[in-house]
Amino acid sequence: MGIFFIFSGADFRYRLLLSVNRFVRGGDILDYETLSAENAALKVALGVAQSTPDAIRYEDGTLIFADVFATYPFAGRSAVRVNKGVRDGMRVGYPATFGGSVLTGQVTEVYNSYSVVRMVGSPDWQIPVRIGPHKVAGLLVGGTVPRISMIAADKKIAVGDAIIAASNDLPYGLTIGTVSSISAETAGGVFQEAVITFSYDAQDIAELAFIIWTSD
Repeated sequence: MGIFFIFSGADFRYRLLLSVNRFVRGGDILDYETLSAENAALKVALGVAQSTPDAIRYEDGTLIFADVFATYPFAGRSAVRVNKGVRDGMRVGYPATFGGSVLTGQVTEVYNSYSVVRMVGSPDWQIPVRIGPHKVAGLLVGGTVPRISMIAADKKIAVGDAIIAASNDLPYGLTIGTVSSISAETAGGVFQEAVITFSYDAQDIAELAFIIWTSD
C-alpha cells in the first residue's frame, strides 16, 4: 500500500509515490539520517511542484527500492553500490532518486546481485538542467562543489530557485536542488554560474528508489 500525492492543472500532471516500505522493513525502522534526508528531499519536491507546476516527474514509472552498501572512507562518494541487480530488474540508465522525484544519480553498471550508481556530484557527469520559474537553461557540472554553468548572463535566476533535470536521458523535471549562490563565470560576462544546494547529504544515503524508465 502506498501514499499518492496528486497535483493537477490545465497543462500538467504530477505524481509522487511514497512507499511505506521505505520507512519500515521487516519490522525495523530505518535510521534517522535516511528519514531526515528523505523528508528534506520530499519538501523540496513539493516546493518544485508548486513553483514549476508543468514539470512531469515521470510517466507511469514503477520504483525499485534498493539499500546502499556502506563504504569506508566515506568522503568523495561520487559513486555508490546498491543491493539490487539484473535478477531484480535493474538496468543501466535507471535514475536513482528519493521517492521517484528527487534525482541523486543514475545506474551505470549492473551485475547479477548489485549495481553501481553514479551520483549527481560526480566529476565526470554533466547534464542539462532548467532553473527557476523561467526555466533558464544551464549545465550541471559535478565536482567538489557541484555547480550550474553556461547560464546566459542576460537570463534572470535567483538564490532559492529550483533546479530540475532537463536531459533526454532522464525523465524530465526530476528535482536536483536549489540555487545557493550566483556569480559571473567569465571576465566578459557572457555567462553566469550557480552553486547548488542539495536537500540531502550523499554520505547519509542508506536507501534509493530507482525509476523503471526508458528514453525510447
